[in-house]
Amino acid sequence: MVVKHSKEYYLTANKNLSLKSSSNDQIKDISLLKTDIDSDIFSLRDSNKKIMEQINVLESDNYRLLSKINNSDDKHAGSFGMYHDSQDLYITKLLENYLLFIVICIIIYKIYKSLII
Repeated sequence: MVVKHSKEYYLTANKNLSLKSSSNDQIKDISLLKTDIDSDIFSLRDSNKKIMEQINVLESDNYRLLSKINNSDDKHAGSFGMYHDSQDLYITKLLENYLLFIVICIIIYKIYKSLII
């Protein structure tokens, strides 16, 4: 919660109202306190309106995204894309392993050749 003044400010203002002897000063202090409270209420109302607008925007974005996710065509296309990606990854790793095997065989052959000669 956002307030213009702290709780202590209002407690002190209320305490000072009871200590004043003159009724004109009390009326003036009461009107100042009422003005401060009213300004706090208006600022809280404005900040709440902004927060509610942000929530409404987020809810509409959430609804739009959920409707995209729930679309069956997108699910079908997404599953095919994931399948092809996994195939590409498998082929890449397989080629990597073949190349590693070939390089290791060449290195072993060279070491064997150097030891024999």
